[in-house]
Amino acid sequence: QTGIDTEKKNASAKKVEATLRTSVAEITAYTQRIDEDFGLNQQNQADLDQQSTGIDATLYISDQNQLELEGLYQTQISTGFDKQLASAKLTHNVTDSSSINAGLYTNMQESADGINFVDELSIGASAPVFNQDFRLNVTATTDISKRSEENDRIKLGAEYR
Repeated sequence: QTGIDTEKKNASAKKVEATLRTSVAEITAYTQRIDEDFGLNQQNQADLDQQSTGIDATLYISDQNQLELEGLYQTQISTGFDKQLASAKLTHNVTDSSSINAGLYTNMQESADGINFVDELSIGASAPVFNQDFRLNVTATTDISKRSEENDRIKLGAEYR
């Protein structure tokens, strides 16, 4: 039970998760439901009022290659609007500290304005600069279908450890 101002509301959150880890894969399947008024405003607002079922998997193909997979089906409890997404990303470690990757992403999301679709291909790279503590990342993303409504983009990033 959470208190909001002087009004008391009942809200709850439930999550069931199972993880399998082996030398070649890590797979997590889950289902969760978080009511809109759950918590004391400490939760991620995007998680509230959602019922989600999903799977995340990383498959270690070789010492240099791994495949990350994600699938999600989510419903906003108060409106019934659905969101479905799937993604796959293959990463190749060129060296111990640099990598290249390619990925596919698809998403369908309902809202009061209609249905929004995103279908994208991404290609990226990550490498150290100057020393092992400073890394630069670049990812280019483009639409791969006519229904996709996102803009092409290039993301640049830097990380210092």
